[in-house]
Amino acid sequence: HLFFPDQYGGGQVMSEMLCEPTSNCNNDQSSFKAYLSRWMAVTTLIAPFTAPQIQPKLITSAQGAAKQCIGGDNGRKCGRQWYNAAWDGSQGVGQQMCALSAIGATQITAAMVPLTLSTGGTSKSDPNAGAEAPH
Repeated sequence: HLFFPDQYGGGQVMSEMLCEPTSNCNNDQSSFKAYLSRWMAVTTLIAPFTAPQIQPKLITSAQGAAKQCIGGDNGRKCGRQWYNAAWDGSQGVGQQMCALSAIGATQITAAMVPLTLSTGGTSKSDPNAGAEAPH
């Protein structure tokens, strides 16, 4: 419940609990949901048994993020309180990045799982790569 608190979005919407409720997030905190969204989506690929728990939260969070991207002087600035239907008045690169990552995370499919040698990966190792680089 740390990132999906019951009191904000019924446990289905991502929240930065240390600063969102008081609208006191710093620049770093304003971007944390971007990383969490991406890594949760990747987790569903690497450990598919997690998808039924993770995907609904990513979808609901992405929907909330999209609803927050209606603010500012151009009507396209994104806020951070995805559990609120109205724009929260915050804006910045962190909020934009979080919304983009949350929405993008819903587009990941099983076809995007990283390849290995046994599943079609073709990368060849070169242990001498860079050995001839000038000092």
